[in-house]
Amino acid sequence: MKIRIENLARVVTVVAAATTMLAIAAPASAQFSNDQLKCRQTIAKETAKLGKTIGKTLISCHKNRQKGKVAAGNDCNDVDAPETDLKGKVTKTKNKMTDKIADPVKGKCTPLAVGFMGYHQCPAPCDIPVPTIGDASDVAACLICLTENEVETMVAAAQDSPTPPLGKDESKCHGAIGKNLTKHFDTALKERPKCQNAAESAGATSVDAACQGSILKIDGARTKGEAKLTSSCAPPTDLVAVNSCSTVDTASLNTCVFDDSDARGLSVFEAMYGFGEPTWTAVQDLFAATGCASGFCHGNSPGGGNLGDLDDFDLGHDELLLEAVDCAGSTFLSRVVAGDPNNSFLMAKLNGSLDCGVQMPLAGTPYTPEQLEIVERWILDGAQKN
Repeated sequence: MKIRIENLARVVTVVAAATTMLAIAAPASAQFSNDQLKCRQTIAKETAKLGKTIGKTLISCHKNRQKGKVAAGNDCNDVDAPETDLKGKVTKTKNKMTDKIADPVKGKCTPLAVGFMGYHQCPAPCDIPVPTIGDASDVAACLICLTENEVETMVAAAQDSPTPPLGKDESKCHGAIGKNLTKHFDTALKERPKCQNAAESAGATSVDAACQGSILKIDGARTKGEAKLTSSCAPPTDLVAVNSCSTVDTASLNTCVFDDSDARGLSVFEAMYGFGEPTWTAVQDLFAATGCASGFCHGNSPGGGNLGDLDDFDLGHDELLLEAVDCAGSTFLSRVVAGDPNNSFLMAKLNGSLDCGVQMPLAGTPYTPEQLEIVERWILDGAQKN
């Protein structure tokens, strides 16, 4: 994995950023359909499998590297390194995940509009390999990238790359760190989705706070892991040689290892259920799908309101944000006020709240709450041209 974040001292930042991003990622206006629930549950299940497989593969590589079965120069914190995934287990798991989610025939999410389920824009650093989210295959690609990045960075912090062979005590400690770190992480990826799936089956449409917080089995895995590390890494173990989180005592070691696992488990869990904000491209796609950018409406028709370029990436954006509009005695400086959907003429025309002409789409089906939310959140996010 070439885009792994190398700055490892970001536990608090990961938790705060992930919570802020995903707390608003899914629609808050309508309960998910059965097909949407199956899709989201499949995404969660397959992402958890991938996280577990990557962690197990990296830890196994570290173990074999210390035994001389893997070259000392191999980077066991990178699943793409030559000797890290010799059996191809990570690759197979990625392929199965993609098929389960986005196979043209059998994929659980293939026929669904992923934007209506909260999957909008792949977060950094995975926005580079996955710049747009258009369908289920993009969702799978983004989650594969995010999961791989989080697990690799977590293992790199905890396992480092100590020169082999470590001494007997140091080797025992190093192995215990990897084993208990991944147990704790895997438990989080099992228990949090279990909680969220139950909440969504009961009607929840956003990440449930109870599923983000303390969960008994996750806390139990941490308690057991801390006890194992305290025992396995106690003096005379040379923690400097182990170099896990650059710590020199078991208390600091436990805090660093399991706080990081907590943060990354939470980050991956939340990404399972939605990410990013709607883009201008997504809004244009919505306009096109509902006939708003057609020749009959806002193409070249005389009553098109000077919105003949809605299907043009640059001109359409300019027409919404830079051109004034008059309607029934009311004057608006622009159709869209970036960051302010309540004062945006576009939103009023779509939701029918303004006594100015008729609700859009003209003679068509009014936008659903999910469709309105895509436009509203695009405006809230600054109505960017992205």
